[in-house]
Order: sequence, then C-alpha cells, then structure tokens
Amino acid sequence: MISKMSIARHFPILGAALLVSCTTVDRSVFVSSEATDELLSSVKEGYANNTIMKFETAENAYRTANLITAAKAAQDPLETAEQQLLVALNKSNQGSFERAEQLFLTARPIINSGGGALSRMTASIYYAQHKLNSGDPVLAEAEALTSVQAARAARVQANQPSEATPSAGRRSVVTSFEITREEEAIINASGIDDNQIDIGTLDYVERLKILEAHGNFILAAVRRGSNDQRAAENIDNSIKLLETVPPSAARWLRASIKLESARILEEGGDLELALSSAGDAVSISQRFAWKERPEALAHLARGRLLAQQGRADDAVAAYEKAIGVLAQGGRGISFDQIAPYLRLLVDDATYDPTGEKAILALQQLRSPVTATTLARAAARLETGNSIEAQAIRRFQDAERQLNRLSAEIDRLSAQEGKVNSIGVARKQFILAQAELDGARAQLEKGAPNYDQLLDRSVSLSGLRAVMQPDEVIVMVRSGDTGSVIAAITPSGFQMDVTSTSRAELTGLTERVRATIVEPEFDVAAAQDLYRFVLAPVQAALEGAKTITFIPDGPLLSVPVGLYVAEGPLNWSPGSFDYSGIPWLGTDRSVSFAMSPVSLVLLRRAAQGGSKRVFAGFADFKPFGAQSAGTVQDVRAAPQTCGDLYASIGGLPELRNSLLETQQVGAFLNAGSDAILSGRGFTDAAFRSGFPSDSAVVHIASHALLPISEECLPEPAIVTSLGGANSDGLLEASEIVEISLNADLVVLSACDTGGIGASDALGTGLRGGRGESLTGLARAFFYAGARNLVASHWFVPDAETADLMISFYAGIRDEIPIADAMMIARRDMARDPKRSHPFFWSGFSVFGDGTRKLDVSGLTL
Repeated sequence: MISKMSIARHFPILGAALLVSCTTVDRSVFVSSEATDELLSSVKEGYANNTIMKFETAENAYRTANLITAAKAAQDPLETAEQQLLVALNKSNQGSFERAEQLFLTARPIINSGGGALSRMTASIYYAQHKLNSGDPVLAEAEALTSVQAARAARVQANQPSEATPSAGRRSVVTSFEITREEEAIINASGIDDNQIDIGTLDYVERLKILEAHGNFILAAVRRGSNDQRAAENIDNSIKLLETVPPSAARWLRASIKLESARILEEGGDLELALSSAGDAVSISQRFAWKERPEALAHLARGRLLAQQGRADDAVAAYEKAIGVLAQGGRGISFDQIAPYLRLLVDDATYDPTGEKAILALQQLRSPVTATTLARAAARLETGNSIEAQAIRRFQDAERQLNRLSAEIDRLSAQEGKVNSIGVARKQFILAQAELDGARAQLEKGAPNYDQLLDRSVSLSGLRAVMQPDEVIVMVRSGDTGSVIAAITPSGFQMDVTSTSRAELTGLTERVRATIVEPEFDVAAAQDLYRFVLAPVQAALEGAKTITFIPDGPLLSVPVGLYVAEGPLNWSPGSFDYSGIPWLGTDRSVSFAMSPVSLVLLRRAAQGGSKRVFAGFADFKPFGAQSAGTVQDVRAAPQTCGDLYASIGGLPELRNSLLETQQVGAFLNAGSDAILSGRGFTDAAFRSGFPSDSAVVHIASHALLPISEECLPEPAIVTSLGGANSDGLLEASEIVEISLNADLVVLSACDTGGIGASDALGTGLRGGRGESLTGLARAFFYAGARNLVASHWFVPDAETADLMISFYAGIRDEIPIADAMMIARRDMARDPKRSHPFFWSGFSVFGDGTRKLDVSGLTL
C-alpha cells in the first residue's frame, strides 16, 4: 500500500483540501427542505470559502449552521451529528486531525444507526477523505471502497444504468470533460458563479454519482502511490460519473481529478497527456477559483510537467503565475511543489539575475497554518497602538474566543453526559459569533486593508533596507525530496538547492539533541548540521558577524549557535573539554527570525513604549499530588488525567530561579514589587495583566510540551496554584489573551521552544508538525512580544542563572540582544569546566537580535 511519506509527497495540499463533493454542490446533503434562510446562508458561506481553501472561515460558517440545527432540533441528535460532520472534515482539511477524529468518532455512530443511506455514505466518504488527509491510506481505501460500492448499489436499485467499467488491466485515463452549451452559458453569464447554485439542483441519483466519483478519486490517490494499476480505472470512473451530472456541479472535484489524472499519466511516462490534464485543471479552477489557491496548485502542476519536458521558459512562466496568485494570499506551499522552479533559477541565472524572484518564491514555502499565524502577528505589530490596531486586535481576539469555544464544544461532544455543558458552550459561541460580527464591522471601518496585511511578501530590496552592514540572512526550506538554502547579504544573493531531505535534517537534529545531556557530545553531528545547512552558502557567510536564521521544520529544534564549521578543531574525541571548539554562536551574533516580512516590521518598529521596566516570575511552589483533583476539576478533565496532574504537581522547585530573577531585576534597577514569586506566582496573577505594560518580562519556571488532547493539549508553564480558576498551568491559550507590550520576553525555563501548534487561529493545540515558531514562543509573539529568548531543551538550574545574569548585564549596557547572548555563551563555553554545550547552548534569540533596549527612562 501507499506509504504516509508517499501521500505527503504527492498530495502535500490536495489531500488536505477537498471537501466532499456532494456537500459542495448543493451546499449540504444534510440540509432539509424546511431549513431556515439563516441556516442555508451559513452552509453556503462555508461551501464558498471551502472551495477556495479558506478553511478557518468555512469552519466558522459550518459551526454556525451546526448551532442553528442544534437549536432547531434540540431533541434530535441525528441532525446535530450530520451537521457536525461538516465541521469535522473542515478540521481535517486544516490539519487538526486529532480534533477531527474525535468529532467523527462521536457523530458517525449516530448517523450509522439512525441516518438514511445517503447520509451514511456521505459520512463514510467524509471519513475516507479525513484518513487520506492524515496519512492513513489503509483506512482511507477501505472507507472509500465501502462508499463506492454502496453508492453503485443504490444507483442500481434506483433503476439507473451503471456506467461501463474499464476492463481489467487497462492503463488509460480519460483526459477531458465535454464542455456543454449549458456550462458555457454559466461561465459567460455576468454575475453568476458556482457559489450561487440553488438547493435542489441535484437529485438523489446525481448525488450518488458524485459520492461515487469522490470515492473513486480517493481510491486513485491511495492506489497510485503503490503503483496499483487500478488507480487509472478509478480516475476513469470518476470522470465518467461526473460527465452525467450538471456541468456546473463539483468543479473542485473535477479539478482535483484532473490533477490526479496528470500524476498517473506522468508516472506512466506520458508527459504530453499529463500536461493536457493539468491544463484542464487550470481551466476548471479558473472558473470557480480565479486567482485563488486552487488555481495556483494547477499552475504548479503544469510547471512541474513542463520542466520535465525540458521546456524551461514555459515552466518558469507557469510557476510565476502560481507564485503571483500565492503572493496575493495563497497561504503557502511546500518545497516539493516548487523545487523544479528553484532548480531552474539556480541553473540559469538569466531567469533571476538579482534574486528578487527567488525571494518571492521562498516566502511562499511555508504551511498554510504558519502563513496565517505569522501574518496575524505581523498585522498587530505593524499597526502599533492606532485606531486601526484596536480594530485588528478586537477582531483577532474575537476570532480566538470563537475558536476556543469551538474547541471546547468539540471536547465536550466527545464525552458522554455533557449535554448541559455543551448547551452552555453553544450559547457562549452564539454570543462570541455576535462579537465577531461587530468586530468585523469595526475592522471594515477602521482597518479596511486588513486582508492585505495578512499574507504578503517583502521584496529583496525591502529586506536589504533593514539589514546591518555585516549581516547575512539565511533562509532554509525543506521537503521530502530536498532543501533550498538562500543567503542574503547587503549587496549579494546566493541560493542552492540540495538533495538533503527534511527527514535527513530531522535525523541530524535528533543526533545533536540525543547527546546534549551525555558526557560526550556528538561534535560530528554539529559539524554535519553546518555542512548540510550552511556550507552550501559559505561564500555569503564569509566576513559576516551577524547571522539571522529563518529556518523551518526540524531546524527550529536546535540552536544555530551550536553549529560547528568544518575545519581543524582544538579538541579530540573522548575529551570532555570543549572550550577550544569554534562554536558558531560564540563568535558570531546569531538569532532566529519568524519570517522575512516580520523581520522587516520588527526593525521598522520603535521601542514599545512600556511604562514599567520589568516584570519577573520565579520560585513556583509545586501544588503537590494531593491537589491533582482540584486541577482536574478546574480543567473539567476526565478522571484518566489524574495521574498526569499528580506528576506535574510533584515537579521539583527551581531553587536558583528567585535569586536569578532578583539579580536580573537589580541589573535593570527594578524594585522588589516587580517580581511575583512563591505562592504569588500563579497563572491567575499572570492572566490578570501583571506583565502587560513591562518592557522586559522574565519567567523562570518549568515548561511542558503538549501531552494529550484530554489532559494537556497545549504547551504550558508551570506556576503555583491559587486564585480564581487557577490550575497551576499557564497555557498558550491564556498567554495569547494577554495584551503584552514587551520589547523582550525571556523564558528561563525547560524546553520552552518545543514543537508547537498547527491550528492557526487556535491556542497551541498540538499538531506535531513544528513548521511555525515553536511552542510557547509563538504564543508570546502573538500576545505582543517583539523579541523572545527561549530554550530548546532541558536546561540546568544553576548554570542558567549565571548565563542569564551575564545576558542581562549586556541588555542593561544597551548591547544588541543577540550580541548579549553571544557574550554570555562565550564566557561559559570557554570555561573548561562548563564548556559542554548542555550548560550554555540551550537558549536562542527569536525576533530581531540586532535590537538594543533602552530601559533607562522607564519606571523602576
């Protein structure tokens, strides 16, 4: 069978993007003839946004429809379950697979026991698509096959002739749909588009045909990767079925089938027919998603095929059409989708003599989730404290509240006996929806260009305008088939496309992390990281004193300061004295940036204008195993979480954290009332706004990565227990709701930079992909931090205190943030007794490492 890696390679976006076709055609197979106008409007809005891959907006629309259904049929769980499936698949489309799985497991048994045949088949197709999205080909194939067989049998029972099935072993693909006069009229009619199809357009048999076509499409996607010749037959069947339904129906599915057909033909060696099929996908996509993401994906497919044919000029033109769409709000693509274009730019400098095209393309290489998250943070940053900023903050806060409540509804829906709690959450959701509507109206008035802020790229000249004379900016993007490394200097540009895959980079970072706590550190692994990641652009690094690193994926899990350049080392294997090794981070200023545009905005932004200099948090008091029940009650968590909370309650105190924080405060001339410690350091105190108007926020405590959806779904900082609704855990969802105005946040804790969320509007719910800023780091940036210092792994208490004191001495003396960290690292790394990188290398600077902080005029 096809592997998860194969699905990721061949369906980096498509598998996670397709909403069930029977739903997208008549807006919902579940909407009854008695549905209200409000319900129909919500489902229509969901469909319209889903077809152009704006999944967050679509999900909120479907949730509204779900709530309307629930209110209308409070005693009918079947209707609620059917609407819930729309939300479940949309969560899967966004990559929130665990939450989607919970919703499916709750809703499907209700539908299977009480729903009609069409509802059951639709639920099966939804689940098959979800399993394809999440990389489970075995279950995807089984579910799709069941639904295809059921739909075919239902059509036969309805006395409809079955389409001819291609003979066994046939390896051909139907390559075009007949464009009828009816379709031409729809295409050419002014003001008419696919989103205006009325309910009732499709009859029962036509819905069955679309279900069957979608099932065949899923089967083709699964089977192609395992070289199963039935994949071509499945595509043939899909196309034949869709040729017998109204031509304006299922456009998204038609385009997706064409792209899958192109893949099959490409792998069979027929590049001409593959190119024709990809061209059909472009034409279809332009009819329902002009200048939207689906069109861009079709152009990317054409570009890849043209490059294989050696038609470089045509390939470059096709890729540039795709990038032109994506740069206007396409929300990111993978390295593998655009690798041929990057190789063309590297091989022939005449296509991009300045590097401007490459920089524009590289900024599209991020997941849709990452793009959304970073863009939202950038929009807040750019507008400062203006009326426009107030409108943006209100809108984004309303979005977050709505998403938080939707997550709560999902969690409660997966538990038995939570009917009353679900009802309360739904009422709160309706109020939050009203607040979002009001915030949207204010946004349209106060920040009419908000959409343009959300997903933009910065030019090469724009980057250079904010660079330091001795700086190099290094961008790395990786995929299943290789990586691209680009280096920008104030006067030059260098790019290389390598065969080093993301899996290989993950292996390298894991080698480094595996020995960070061992007596003998793997120096060779640190050298390999440099060789594979930075050596390809070595020429650009020569003479640079400042390195700003914009990586993705696994490279975020290891500090770039730990890299070791190739060459002679004043060290021999078996020696535990590492003081002679030329670590990158001890002689150069190194930092991580979120993205090119966020770096530009950070460097243009003035200091935050906080009134207080410092807010510190330290010396938490473990709440103890005996309070695990209290934590469980506050979190409304299941009984199975008790042991976990008991273990968290037993975490050791950090005895040096208070002294460290007091010394830091003293360096900045802050008074004792600027520090919350002991029993006063609670999650409730932080949420109350204690750090909100401080230029520097320092938190010395343990940090936890996500553990489970039920017990600890978010990264969290451990605090003392006390105050209203306190559970001793300061989670990402609570951090993002604090309005910070901090020029620097320091997380002097363990593993604060671990892998973070994949839910763009959410709270840090884990997705395990690590493509954005990691863990708690992202939450603090979203809350309003301009710079952040965070750890990549467990750090030692005493040595961390010494490192932080040295670091803050530099901050007090107005040394740039990354330079201050470099000096602190160097002082410790050159001490033979503390030269092991475990003691000094764990912290990285995120944001603008070149910024200096002037704290002399702030309130003490």
